[in-house]
Amino acid sequence: MSKSLGPDLRLALVATDEESTQRLQTRLNTGTTWVSRLLQHAVYRLLSDPQVHELTACVEADKAVIGICLGAQLVGESLGAAWAPSPDTEIGSFPVTLTAAGREHPFPTGFGDSFDTGHWHNDMPGLTDDATVLATSAGCPRRIVAYSRYVYGFQCHMEFTPDCIEALIEQDEKELAALADRPYVQQPDQLRANDCTEMNTKLMTFLDRLAADYAAR
Repeated sequence: MSKSLGPDLRLALVATDEESTQRLQTRLNTGTTWVSRLLQHAVYRLLSDPQVHELTACVEADKAVIGICLGAQLVGESLGAAWAPSPDTEIGSFPVTLTAAGREHPFPTGFGDSFDTGHWHNDMPGLTDDATVLATSAGCPRRIVAYSRYVYGFQCHMEFTPDCIEALIEQDEKELAALADRPYVQQPDQLRANDCTEMNTKLMTFLDRLAADYAAR
């Protein structure tokens, strides 16, 4: 299995005191940063799927494409840029900040220098030589990436809705509790209190401008 998609199989014998053994066991516990073999198989199927090949063809043909979360990483991978772990786990609603390039870009015009978006990730998309970072956050330096005029990676979730958030909480509630001490991880009550309306509106504005610009080529 590729190490970039999770742990490979290794065997080690460790002789140590009981306290160190417990600390080592804690480090080896599975969690949101651990990738199971099931997910490795899922990614293999995705990369072998004709639809993913179609995505690659669209990117290479400079069609209009926006990849969100894993989709952003796959867009980067299709262009030869390997994804990377993000400096911090981010789960919840936190501000992103437009870079100088982002403030000059026509699609997020009027969004303000900083605005809240949804987050639920540990990783970030790779950068090609031609890629431009349009937005960053406190925990991730690659929040919105422009790979070309019409190809983007969103390592954020401006499409979040209350129903979507509730489904994610149901799936990851134990992991959220385990990450309660992380600076950019909100707990269920905080997640449910977030208002997605403004980020949804900004996403639709971005998409409308992208579509209009693409149609006017």
